[in-house]
Parts: sequence; C-alpha cells; structure tokens
Amino acid sequence: MSDRERLEGLSRERALAREKANKEEERNRQDEAQSIAIALETDKQKTEEIYSYCKREFQGFELADTKHVIGVSKTYCSTVHKVEARDVQYVCLSTMHRGIPPIQGEIPLLLARHRHSKYHVVGVDRKQYVVDSFDELRDTLIGLLADLDREAMRRLLQRIT
Repeated sequence: MSDRERLEGLSRERALAREKANKEEERNRQDEAQSIAIALETDKQKTEEIYSYCKREFQGFELADTKHVIGVSKTYCSTVHKVEARDVQYVCLSTMHRGIPPIQGEIPLLLARHRHSKYHVVGVDRKQYVVDSFDELRDTLIGLLADLDREAMRRLLQRIT
C-alpha cells in the first residue's frame, strides 16, 4: 500500500470519527435541552400546586396580631424581597396596607416556588428557606405566617420607605 493510499484511508477514517463525534455531541445537546425543558415544566407544575394550596388555605386569612388580610398572587419579581425570577414565577402571599404614602397598597410578605427539585421560600426578612418536600414547605409557610406580628410588619414597612 502506498503512502497516498494510507493517507486516503486514514483521512476517511478520521473524517468518519469526527462525524460520529459530532453526531454524539448533538445528541447529547438535544438530550440536555430536553432534560432542562422537562425540569422546567416540573418546576412550573409544582409551583402551580403551591399556588392552588396557598389560594385554598391562606387567601383571606386575617393575621391575628395585625389584622392584615392575606392575598395570593403570582409574580416574577419583588423589590421588597430583592428577587427576580426568570422562568418560574413566585407565588406571592401579600397583604393590603392602608398607611401613610408611600406605604399604601399591596405589600408582598412571603414568596414561594419550586425550582431545581427543591421548594424555595423567601421570608418577610428576605431570608431564603430551601426544603425538600411539600410538607416541609407547608410547615415553613405556616410558621412564617404565624410569626408575622406587629414588630415584623413594622420592620417590613420601614424597609419599604
């Protein structure tokens, strides 16, 4: 076999190997994109479950100490909590406050969502809570809401002004 024939054979062999590697890389990219899309859809579904739960359990609840009434909505950001969501909204537990301007209107208290296989809650003090299960999320929300007293609301309102 001449050197030219060896070169042609080796060149074909390496071109096929590169083509195979490129196809494998593309297949891996597609698999990764599909995994990300599935995870994102799961996060959205679980966040929707949080929203339904909060609407059912907390909408219209009156805080014992302050008499503020809880509302439930969805949001992508909260300047009060200094958070911004890209793909998965937060469930926002909020209240209406009728104070002296600029402290009037809806005030977000707690934020919750599911992201990256965990449940996330942002407290009124901006503290982040990350839990593994829906039951732990429920306990965290209930505990944080029960702790919202006049002093916690005063600190929150001071931070807003």
